[in-house]
Amino acid sequence: MKTVRSNEPTPFPPHLRDSVERPSRPCCLALKRMTDILRIYMETTQDLREQVAVFQSLNITEQINDLAEQEKKKFAVENCSSYFTNDVKNITKPEKYSLYQTFSNGYFYETFPWHKLEKQNSKSKSYHRNIDFQRAVNFTLKEILKVNKLPSKYFHVENAWMKYDEIHGVEYKISFLFNKTRSFLVEVVKPFGPQILRELTEEPFRQNKELINIIVPVSGRAQRLHEFLENIRIIAKSGENIFLTIVIYGADENDIKKTVKKFSVENNFKSYDILKKNVPFNRGRALHDGIQRWNGYKNVLMFFCDVDIKFDVSFLNRCRQQTVLGKSVYFPILFSLYNPKIVFNGENYSNSKYFEVSENNGIWRTLGYGMVCTYKPDYLAVHGFNLRIQGWGGEDVSLYYRYLKKNYKVIRAPDPNLFHVWHPKLCLKTLSKRQYETCIGSMARYEGSQRQLGILLFANSTINGW
Repeated sequence: MKTVRSNEPTPFPPHLRDSVERPSRPCCLALKRMTDILRIYMETTQDLREQVAVFQSLNITEQINDLAEQEKKKFAVENCSSYFTNDVKNITKPEKYSLYQTFSNGYFYETFPWHKLEKQNSKSKSYHRNIDFQRAVNFTLKEILKVNKLPSKYFHVENAWMKYDEIHGVEYKISFLFNKTRSFLVEVVKPFGPQILRELTEEPFRQNKELINIIVPVSGRAQRLHEFLENIRIIAKSGENIFLTIVIYGADENDIKKTVKKFSVENNFKSYDILKKNVPFNRGRALHDGIQRWNGYKNVLMFFCDVDIKFDVSFLNRCRQQTVLGKSVYFPILFSLYNPKIVFNGENYSNSKYFEVSENNGIWRTLGYGMVCTYKPDYLAVHGFNLRIQGWGGEDVSLYYRYLKKNYKVIRAPDPNLFHVWHPKLCLKTLSKRQYETCIGSMARYEGSQRQLGILLFANSTINGW
């Protein structure tokens, strides 16, 4: 017997038929509402889906991702840059936050507070610091090569500065020299994470050196002036773009003026000016008068100097690199040389041995703020020196704090090519008590090292049974 299959659907069992024919009305309403929502969603997103399809067809997804990454880095740099500033309002010792370490000729130069003599290290090589520094160099070099298609083997680090901030991270400023023809200055911050490029600029190369007006106050010291002018002769002969402003204080102004004019004639040096003041010597007032004396272009770069200072071309290049109009000033930490009679025990010595950064030869003058590289408009913007200060010292520290309070970026870094030549110091009783004590302390601190002075003391004393 054949089974006939009917195309008619199999009827529900009688006991379920009523429930199927009478579906629940709330379920139908819910389903209809969901269907309407889905239909409206598809209609309203149709244009958006068509635009996405167009962008996908253009194949610019990678460009969009790159743009998003650039905006992310830009935001990070702006955010980090606000951290790496001289915020003197919330700290008690702002000097610490403007102190940099200097890298030059394979060495890091760093300073410690003068009272920790046993920890001082003039040339320091730290394993962990060198690793991080090398990573920063490699990172910055890659960034340069992205913009400039140049062979990397012709790049080398000329100078670098590093500041470690235990709150925010590490800040680097690295100067690259390419094949002795091009120079790049790169700023990198590492806020306890990967390096972030802050700024990359190609500097004007050496042939286009910016003029530096060297302002020097002089009162007596004829022999030392001869040595200072000899140093200027060597620098000028190298092709440096410098101008010398000499401010003469005291009754012997005619002798000093004759010395300068004789130097000018013998060396064909005409880029100088002389200002005479027959009044008691005041360093802050003398420098201020020298600044106001300049009648050239207004945005001149100035170096406040002393007749006891010896420097070279490398220092002048750092002076230009670290000073930015309206943004930053350079307060270099100079290396103060000890009394050569104590250093060499009365024996003959050569300048090459004496003018060398070493623990036996001298000490970083961490408390000295007298050497300054700044632009004239920036000096005027902070109202310059406190001219009410009389006598020895104080005017340089006052100027330093004025820059900080005006939110300038103040760079304090040891400079291995900036020396203070030892000379006998005279501390007058007419000074205020604080100035006199500071003068005496300075005289004792820079006479010789603790070891050298100890040997002199015990060699000529019966202290402790000697």
